[in-house]
Amino acid sequence: MKFRNAMPVDIDRIVELGGMMHRESRFRDRNFNHEKVAALVLRMMRQTENCLVIVATTDDGFIIGGLMGMVVEDWFGDDRVVQDLALFIDPEQRGYMAATHLIAAFSEWAQSMGCVETEMGVNTGINPERTGRMFEAVGFRRVGLLYSRAIPCA
Repeated sequence: MKFRNAMPVDIDRIVELGGMMHRESRFRDRNFNHEKVAALVLRMMRQTENCLVIVATTDDGFIIGGLMGMVVEDWFGDDRVVQDLALFIDPEQRGYMAATHLIAAFSEWAQSMGCVETEMGVNTGINPERTGRMFEAVGFRRVGLLYSRAIPCA
């Protein structure tokens, strides 16, 4: 397994993985806009001063997962933190340590960007307990909960 920064040629596969995540997640009943996702990924690839898109590949270069995140400032001060936007591993490739290596690379990047903390969440509903245990195993601590309520259609 190898890890590298994503390139524009990877966008179709990243969007495909995003679609897999969407279908598996609590968001499955919401619209998935391939063009919007592709544009976001490309925009994040180009904003290297505050965004990162990294991929995990097989030894022959096939992308099996990825992580996207960005640097933000605290709303209450000037400290910089990194937050993940998406972490996803192809379901057939889970359990091979790809996620932990992506997280390590993300955290190293965060440090190089002068950030004081790496923040990652589980809001897809995909294996939240298992994912939380993995985060804790690599040094994260649980600091909160996420709640959601549908808005009734008028």
